[in-house]
Amino acid sequence: MMLIRSLAWLCLVVLLIGVAGCGRSRPAVEVVDLDKVLTAFDASLKIADGGAESKGTGGEADGVGAIPLEQQDVVKTTKFLQVFSDALNEARIISQPIGVSMAASGSINGFADLNQNMKRDSRDRELFTIEFDQQRNRLIASTTVEGDTYHRDRHYRPGFGGLFMGYMLGSMLGRHNSYYSSPGRAAPNHAAKRMSPTNYRSSAISKSSNKAAARRARSRGGSGGFRGGK
Repeated sequence: MMLIRSLAWLCLVVLLIGVAGCGRSRPAVEVVDLDKVLTAFDASLKIADGGAESKGTGGEADGVGAIPLEQQDVVKTTKFLQVFSDALNEARIISQPIGVSMAASGSINGFADLNQNMKRDSRDRELFTIEFDQQRNRLIASTTVEGDTYHRDRHYRPGFGGLFMGYMLGSMLGRHNSYYSSPGRAAPNHAAKRMSPTNYRSSAISKSSNKAAARRARSRGGSGGFRGGK
């Protein structure tokens, strides 16, 4: 009888330890690899240019020229975004399908495209943004995870690249200029953005996972915790 009772207590202790261990497990948090995003963007530009690089971007001598909205080719832009989406999914940036769209502000936004319709629905979380910094001839990719924002950039030498690179960057710049010319819209300060180190993902994953775990713990606690009083 004593043996049975001891085994019962042992099983209960093991069960409680297992439950406690499950409660402490950290939820998986995916952090986008911004360098892979920029590499996929480069590859997509080359595909759009027929796989060959040629001198001349179609921009101004000192950099990329803005393309006015009325001169932009919607069909050409849509085709590029599909190529870019395919490149991102082939690189397996995250575990979910990725869609991309071009915002009125000129940024290119990546999102988790759950139903794969290339349109960001209410359930589709934003994954990253790509902006063109004309002053430094570079693209800046950014992602925000658990309230922390990370940036990586890639520079482009004026006068080099395919014709489509000139068109795409010029389209982004044209939209940017048009959008932020409206009163009350302050253009982003790219110079103030601090670039993340090349190994930012490992620390970002750990930091984001800890934040997510703490948030879940607070949510479980709710109003059932102890309250201090006088």
